Amino acid sequence: MSDGTISVHFNDSHSLVLAPGKEYFDHVTPSATDEMANGHQENYPIDEYPLELKNKVFLLRHFEGYILERLLGQHDWRYTDLELTKGMVYITKYLRMKHVILFRLSNDILQVSRLFEAGHNR
Repeated sequence: MSDGTISVHFNDSHSLVLAPGKEYFDHVTPSATDEMANGHQENYPIDEYPLELKNKVFLLRHFEGYILERLLGQHDWRYTDLELTKGMVYITKYLRMKHVILFRLSNDILQVSRLFEAGHNR
């Protein structure tokens, strides 16, 4: 995202957000009562987290490269807040189209990200 975090939203409505320094992440559990309400965030070091998050953390690390290549391309368009380690903004919904992805974020911002073809920086 624009602050240097990497966020992944899963089909079960949970989200993980990797801090810009890549040493911590937030696990977001959706609100059980209100779909539009922000979920419960828990923070963990990237090398010390509950076993039930193992597959999600694997996918977060796996998609990190894809996200940086396809959404950021060869451009460094973001401000990286290396002080940020917890309480990060996360994806609550997304819609992927042919050339862009729309992200609804937990702070009610709608982020539009253009998809770059692998290896291209246009």
